[in-house]
Amino acid sequence: GRASRSPTPRDYPPGGHRDFERRGNQSRRMSLQQSARQTGEYCREEEEDANVESDFSEETRERVWVTHVDCAKVIGRQGKALREIEFQSRAKLKVQREDEMDPEIRERYVEITGTQSEQEAAIKLILEVAMFCRSDSGAILKDERQLSEDPRLAPGGPLVVIIGVEDVGRVLGRRGEMVKSLEKESSTKFELDKTTGRVEIFGRREAQERGLELMLD
Repeated sequence: GRASRSPTPRDYPPGGHRDFERRGNQSRRMSLQQSARQTGEYCREEEEDANVESDFSEETRERVWVTHVDCAKVIGRQGKALREIEFQSRAKLKVQREDEMDPEIRERYVEITGTQSEQEAAIKLILEVAMFCRSDSGAILKDERQLSEDPRLAPGGPLVVIIGVEDVGRVLGRRGEMVKSLEKESSTKFELDKTTGRVEIFGRREAQERGLELMLD
């Protein structure tokens, strides 16, 4: 058979070749326009995904509040528990110093620096060890406190008295036996500062008064 060849103007009636070219040009323009639309939509989707990812990966600071008692659990012995939370969540934690704490509320903040997912992971780990935790805005995240188990969680704050530094040892007793006896008899919790003679008695009001009475006897 004959070899195939490309059509030439002779193969079309008058005006046919121009119509053929016009239709071909229109088809190419439509194809280019469709491709441009698809490329534009793809770019917009990529930009939106990038914005979402950027918002999720941006580092911010967030604070949660735990009781002074729970701070010991969050920090752990020599900071071991705190470092473990940071390792597992990849967030950075900072615990408010005890001397900056409000003595009436007896709560301390834990400042968490990291991405949203890192902060959520850190808060989840804190909730595993803390009995009480609230957000910086006041929303309660967890509250499993029982006053009968820990008098330091009683409302109203501690009863504070100052004794002579030389009397602190007498209140504590040998190996802490005396103060343990006072706590048991009055259903309170004593905290003593050996350098200043400051004594804090925690518990319900009537229990605090009973503890003070026993201490002064």
